[in-house]
Amino acid sequence: MKFGEYKWTKKALFVAGICITLSLVAMAGYDLLCFMPYRSDMKQLLSEADPENRHPPQIVSNLIDVSNQNGATVAASVAHKLLTRYTKASQHRMIIWHINYLLWNWLVYLHLSKEELYAYYCLLSFNGQDYGANELSNRLFDKPLSQLNEQEAATVVATLVFPSHSLHSKETIKKYQNDLLTKLAASGRGH
Repeated sequence: MKFGEYKWTKKALFVAGICITLSLVAMAGYDLLCFMPYRSDMKQLLSEADPENRHPPQIVSNLIDVSNQNGATVAASVAHKLLTRYTKASQHRMIIWHINYLLWNWLVYLHLSKEELYAYYCLLSFNGQDYGANELSNRLFDKPLSQLNEQEAATVVATLVFPSHSLHSKETIKKYQNDLLTKLAASGRGH
């Protein structure tokens, strides 16, 4: 390596280091200003939630995992639900919405435990009439989430994924329920 090339490489590394440092400082600032102010309300929301939503049974958690499409995660779904609940980020300003969503997705993954993610998913999911997996379970089967069999739990999760179809297209829910059960069996987490 010639002397001039070494100087160029050193400058490039310095600039890259500055960019990375500034990015991390910006993320920390966003976390403190845009996410953490809602954290106490998020904790209160969970503490006041129906215990069935707060601690969904393992079968429901497993079905939620396999229901996420195209590589999406539970964290991404929860980030969307929380961002919609707590911010005024308009979806009409798509660039800002997507930046906020990307940041909230990362912060939700960073700050929330796996159990909290499932709890928020169950609590904040629209179910065709109102919100909550346990509310849907009681409405459909007249029993709480913890008493559902695998097929009933798949119906609940399928409805949470496609809530508008629950009112208009029972066939779509049934097909997706079967898809979920197939994915669950393929993942080795089904009965």
